[in-house]
Parts: sequence; C-alpha cells; structure tokens
Amino acid sequence: MEKTLRSVDAVIFDIGGVLWRSNGIPLRDKWAVRCGLDAESFDRIVFASEWGQQALSGQITSAEKWKNIGSLLKLSDNDILELRQDTWSGWWDAELFTYIHTLKPNYKLGIISDASSETREKVKEWVNEDLFEVIVISAEERVCKPNPLIYQIALQKLAVEAPAAVFIDDRVKNVGAAQSLGMKAIHYQEYAQMRLELEKYLE
Repeated sequence: MEKTLRSVDAVIFDIGGVLWRSNGIPLRDKWAVRCGLDAESFDRIVFASEWGQQALSGQITSAEKWKNIGSLLKLSDNDILELRQDTWSGWWDAELFTYIHTLKPNYKLGIISDASSETREKVKEWVNEDLFEVIVISAEERVCKPNPLIYQIALQKLAVEAPAAVFIDDRVKNVGAAQSLGMKAIHYQEYAQMRLELEKYLE
C-alpha cells in the first residue's frame, strides 16, 4: 500500500548469501581432492587468497585471479575453466525474488555486493536494472564492504539519505558498517526472519 509519509525509501540487498547461495562445501571437497589438498588449504587458496581480495576490490581482473590460482594449483586451462564454472554453481532464492518484486512499486531497490569484475555479466538474468535501480559491485567501484564508501556510493546513486535505506546482508560486520552510517540494517539468516524484520521497518 502506498504511503504518503514513510521512513524507508530504499531497500538494498547483498547478493551472495542472500539472493544467491553457493554450493560451497561440496565444491570445496571435490576440488580439494583433485588438487591433492585438504579442504582448508584449498579454501585458503581459492576463496581466501590475496588474489581473491584483489579481484573483489578491482585491483586485478577475475581472469588474472584465476590465472594465479591455476598456476599455484598446477591446473590446466581446461581445469581452470571448469573450476571457475563450478564456483558459480548454486541457487537463486526464487521466493525472495518474488517478494522483492512486490516491493518495487513503492521502494527503490538496490544491490551492494563484494564481487569480481565478471559478476555483473554472470548474474544479469536475476540481478539487473529491470528490477534494481542501482547495482553497486565492489570491483567496479574499487572498494569493498565494510568500507563506508561503498554504502555512500549506493546511497548517492539511489538519491536517498542513510536513515531512509534498509540494507540486508548475511555478514554481521557489513550490517554493522551500514548501521554506523545511520542506515537501517538486517543480518540475513533466512528468508522468513529477514522478511519479518524488514516489514517492521516498512510499516
């Protein structure tokens, strides 16, 4: 229902862990065995390496990140391609997207995602300008959460003040950073919990 006076004008979502869920554990175990590593060592190289952070902050491209990882793991070009494809194995929360569509007539919708240079193209079937007015990708802006700048970029592009925006993320530190700027924020744990908390802000 349209409101004449309201405290929220924009709802901003994270992608990974909120809109999209990775098949991370099966993926890790499969590739750790193939690379002759234990799962923790594989995680450190592929998901927690300096190259990964550099790709998220736009210092290197996705292709450069995977070239470095492939070289360290002694993977062939075909292996690297397969691993890259596997890291995108997961599922989109269709129920959440259905709900987001119901918000669109009354609220500005946005994205803030720590993501690499290939992400916008990879997610465009679900995350695009037809649904979200603003899509802020860390690699494109060269800054990652929880740096306040990435939130400020999204707020400026949405043309809303911090107290009029709700930010939803699965990481506590990112939620806290948004709150420190005066934004309303929700720590995403599951769809029902998120929707209940969000609708309290939208009342």
